[in-house]
Amino acid sequence: MSYTTPIQFEVTDPVLLDNKIAEIQTVLKTATLLWNEYSFARAYKHAKMVEGAKVYYPAVFQGTGMDYLNMFPNDNLNSYSFVYAGQPQDLQYNDEGTHEYETTISIIVVFQLKKIGTSYDNRFTERLKYDVIDALALVPDLEIETVYDEIEECFAEFTVTEIEAQYLSEQFGALRLDCSVNYSNECLIINTY
Repeated sequence: MSYTTPIQFEVTDPVLLDNKIAEIQTVLKTATLLWNEYSFARAYKHAKMVEGAKVYYPAVFQGTGMDYLNMFPNDNLNSYSFVYAGQPQDLQYNDEGTHEYETTISIIVVFQLKKIGTSYDNRFTERLKYDVIDALALVPDLEIETVYDEIEECFAEFTVTEIEAQYLSEQFGALRLDCSVNYSNECLIINTY
């Protein structure tokens, strides 16, 4: 695995939040978003020690026996998206044998403007934002609550100082869409009292 040959891992037989993320992953790699080169699944917060300090970064699973892939901006990927799930995942009890969940997630999209939109002569972040919002309308039980378009804000849960200065330039961009998602699972609830 490397940045030049990343794997868009998909969870086999996903359930609960993984199932909702699979729906998002599918929508973000459809024909309506031709410019989005990679649609990764869920990213997790990873930590490493740098000069005696713990730094945090988002990373996606690449497959059994492989390293996780750091999701900070880099030169090798023209554009990509991933999902970061916030905590907690709220469980809403239901008497009808179903558990209902509500979770806040962040859908993060990173892109190199010069490599994905050569037909534009301006910074076209709003066009990309429109494309992503339009595509996400196809995901049931997903409500977009806030949108960010500054790289520092898009990676606010992580150690932003780890993003090299070159990626904070005008050629790189990012979007973060904070969303509320609802999903459920059927389960037999047996009261033993």
